[in-house]
Amino acid sequence: AVKQAMAHNRLIHKQRALITYCVKSMQAKGIRWVTFFDSDEFLAINYVGVDEMAVDDEETANETASSNSTKPFGQRHYLPPVASNATVVDIVEELQRIGDPLRSCHTVPRVRFGALDNFHCPGSEEVASFARTHLHLERLSTLRYQKHARKDDFSKNRFGKVFMEISEISKEALTTVPNNIHRPFGDACIRPITPVSEAPFYLMHYAGSWERFQGKGDARRGYEAWKKLAYIKDSTSCCYQQSYHWLSRFVNQVGLERAKYLLGSAEQH
Repeated sequence: AVKQAMAHNRLIHKQRALITYCVKSMQAKGIRWVTFFDSDEFLAINYVGVDEMAVDDEETANETASSNSTKPFGQRHYLPPVASNATVVDIVEELQRIGDPLRSCHTVPRVRFGALDNFHCPGSEEVASFARTHLHLERLSTLRYQKHARKDDFSKNRFGKVFMEISEISKEALTTVPNNIHRPFGDACIRPITPVSEAPFYLMHYAGSWERFQGKGDARRGYEAWKKLAYIKDSTSCCYQQSYHWLSRFVNQVGLERAKYLLGSAEQH
């Protein structure tokens, strides 16, 4: 317990230094938006705000994905169709254009994904087969794992992370030590708990394989901790989100050879 507490304190110290340095550096470069999340967290457009177990067919899922179920902001109402190639930046700019912008420190909720291979979603086996042939599938958590915790289960999903419009962060704020990675600047950032049903974006937070989980060299990341996260499966899979289709779009945009270089090819393992 003492070893884990020390590891946690070291992590918090590093995160605070990173936040301060990053925000100052990005401000100096004229960058408008930054966000802080880990290499096991993937930003997703929140097409389906409810748990999939509450969606009984594809037609209902599509209606749910495009419905204005968000209060008080209603930002999910403006999301493009699932098949759209619109990026997160496109959506942020569109929300700004229509007069319903993100907060200057906008909380992005997280959803915890387990580590049980699952390829039963429509089209997911074809995507996985392509990845097995050309890429290093074992490293691609977003293609392998679809089971996740209930979206409203804070005990598993925990606190969200933030987008920050750093041009709005005052110099006075930057002279103070950031609170933490979840709520860096108290004056600008609200309490980092936002219902997924009300969020235009969320973070898919993966336990990943045991090899990947322990690879960070973090004393808190023991095997028992991994098992607890890996076997999360109390919601159905995120089939309606269709997150695994990112691969075909990515390959179409950058080409197969560049995709192999960036993601790791099958020949390299």
